[in-house]
Amino acid sequence: MRTETDLNHGTLPDPVVQAIQGLRQEITNLGNRLDAVEAKAGKREPPRNPGRQKKKKLSHGS
Repeated sequence: MRTETDLNHGTLPDPVVQAIQGLRQEITNLGNRLDAVEAKAGKREPPRNPGRQKKKKLSHGS
């Protein structure tokens, strides 16, 4: 597996370096989008009416 050192010393072909840099940028963009979604989700209020809940029937035991 190639390392960061390989990139820094120019031992990888240019198209490979460009592809790796493109992937890094995509990962950064996805991380930023995830942060934005999580921040937005944190600001949401919980649903006011979470749905009807069935009432438990009381058993009339003898």
